[in-house]
Amino acid sequence: MLGAGERLVLDGRLDETAWQAAPVHERFVQFLPTDRQPPPAGYRTTVQVVAEDNALVIGVRAFDP
Repeated sequence: MLGAGERLVLDGRLDETAWQAAPVHERFVQFLPTDRQPPPAGYRTTVQVVAEDNALVIGVRAFDP
């Protein structure tokens, strides 16, 4: 959740303090080509969610070596 008076800037950077406090979800598995397997080394995805007054803002980082 955002602090009082804080607003997210939708610039793709995820560097505001709200992103620092948001939990990072990263325990994802593959669907294709092999179901429920961990991703290959170096390929990682993280997702964070921040609640604004009128919206949920989702931040995704997708790593690709």
